[in-house]
Amino acid sequence: MEAFADLVKKEITEIGTIALQSDQFPDQVPKLSDFCVVYAQSEALDLIRTKVPLEQVIAAYHDAMAKRISTLVARSGVKKDFVITGGLAKNRE
Repeated sequence: MEAFADLVKKEITEIGTIALQSDQFPDQVPKLSDFCVVYAQSEALDLIRTKVPLEQVIAAYHDAMAKRISTLVARSGVKKDFVITGGLAKNRE
């Protein structure tokens, strides 16, 4: 998420708030790769180039990263609480 924030020239502390400004419901934001961050960033840049509003692109990136995290957590066998540190953990919401 920190690399993505740099890519769109926003502070990491702003990213969560910007995503929440999207007028799209989570199931309506564009889909990005949730397997590879490089693919997701490339797809996000394509969306920006095609004039998809930045808040929708950021929401889509959040969605992809959340799916990836939930897949990894499920695969690890964690059943209860876990902690996220780094980029996503810095979101206000």
